[in-house]
Amino acid sequence: MNGRRTLLEHFSEINDPRKERTKLHLLGDILVIGVVGTLCGAEGWDDIVFVANEKKEWLKTFLHLPHGIPSADTVSRVFSRINPRTFSRVFSEWISDVATLTEGEIVAIDGKTLRRSHDRTTGRSALHVVSAWACGNGVVLGQVKVDDKSNEITAIPKLLELLELKGCIVTIDAMGCQTDVAKAIIDAKADYALCVKANQGSTLEAIAERFDTGKIAEGNTLTTVDNDHGRLETRTYQVADSKRIPGLDRWPGCRSVGKVESTREFNGLKSYEIRYFIFSFVPNVTKSAKAIRTHWHIENCLHWVLDVEFDEDRNRVRKEGAPQNLNIVRHTALNLLKNEKNLKTSLGKKRLKCAMSNDYLAKVLSGAI
Repeated sequence: MNGRRTLLEHFSEINDPRKERTKLHLLGDILVIGVVGTLCGAEGWDDIVFVANEKKEWLKTFLHLPHGIPSADTVSRVFSRINPRTFSRVFSEWISDVATLTEGEIVAIDGKTLRRSHDRTTGRSALHVVSAWACGNGVVLGQVKVDDKSNEITAIPKLLELLELKGCIVTIDAMGCQTDVAKAIIDAKADYALCVKANQGSTLEAIAERFDTGKIAEGNTLTTVDNDHGRLETRTYQVADSKRIPGLDRWPGCRSVGKVESTREFNGLKSYEIRYFIFSFVPNVTKSAKAIRTHWHIENCLHWVLDVEFDEDRNRVRKEGAPQNLNIVRHTALNLLKNEKNLKTSLGKKRLKCAMSNDYLAKVLSGAI
């Protein structure tokens, strides 16, 4: 492991929320059972315990299980009471141990709502989580809970504090286009590509005027054409130096601005869109275009996968910290499945293979336990 700590060793940093007399089952055992169950297709506490009982003899080869497999009520109670902030921090520390981010890695940050996690009886709204996704590695780096989508503004800096981002390019949509966020990214020795919309009116107007009235240097324009599944999409990217653009000096580290014109044709219908961006690196249209396009990997490779492969949107776990903690368990399982490269198939089939084969499950967990 080259000095790296296992997932189980990281789990040991989580405080056990139970009273001493009720600790029949070890906290580490319960957390690992949650991960193993999720790897095998479980979506709730009953399913997780069912998987654990089916694999009891195998689990005994590396877990203590002093009183056998805990009940679903026990697993539910523990995951409800674990401090999600601590669990999230431990998760991020584990990922920083096992995932190496290369220079220029694009880290996309975006929010997702767990729609069925609301509780009408207590007036609790659905859980909204902001996550960081390493687009090149294809792993979740961390996540932070917010009360509602409008609070992403305050949640993003908290998430950035959890991450090791040196040398990366952080991409965020318009909600996260804030001077405090830009400063936090620069302080982390990373670069940013931030989408600018109406929430930054004066900045948006200044950038738009620059592209409407100023000359674009040779080599600072790039056009791409995608024709896939009957959809024709043409994008024209332009970049320019941010010097002498009014108001851009208040954005920490800002060195260039960008404009993207997109035209889409599908089933005889056309749509047109213009978006503007600020970047912390010198004008480079290829680098800017890659950052802009790659940002959407978080939607297609994380959010979509959580909903389709893990059925997250329909999960009804909602008690105390359980929705957030189970979200972290899903992220853990997703990272482990992504890290297993030998079996070339969908995540759904990998989960099925985990349920069917202890040998394959051991490969997925290799180095983690």
